[in-house]
Amino acid sequence: MPDKYINPFTDFGFKERQDYEDSLKHYRDMENSLEVQHKAGKKEGIEEVALNMIADGESDAKISKYTGLEIEQIEKLRNKGK
Repeated sequence: MPDKYINPFTDFGFKERQDYEDSLKHYRDMENSLEVQHKAGKKEGIEEVALNMIADGESDAKISKYTGLEIEQIEKLRNKGK
């Protein structure tokens, strides 16, 4: 029986440790990229809802209430559509 227990999941050699670090960096980069894309898609969806509400003649206050957009953002969307 060995004197020291070697955990195959945490006791890496240099090459294994480097591979693990590279893999972890890649995972974090992918996760961050997905998060950024999700936020951008959500923003586009909210703006689309606001544009639809503008087209239906809803007030800025009501659009702000249901989308969470600031009145200034809604005014920009109104001007953008003209």
